[in-house]
Amino acid sequence: PFVKVGGYFVALKGFEVEEEIKGAKNALNLLGGEIENVFKYDLDEENKRSVVLIKKVRPTPPKYPRNSAKMSKSPL
Repeated sequence: PFVKVGGYFVALKGFEVEEEIKGAKNALNLLGGEIENVFKYDLDEENKRSVVLIKKVRPTPPKYPRNSAKMSKSPL
């Protein structure tokens, strides 16, 4: 909800990010985002990271963001 339509959210993640992306599809859809690209970086033998580029394509519904109690009781 803090990214304007047409803007980007860049998330730094661990190297194996595919399962997390699958689990986030519903939340992305609800909040107006679409994954545009995933970049994987092998920094050295032990340090591997992914960067997920999410584009805001629709406005977020007014009921978001929610307070932490609501998020805990009813995750997206």
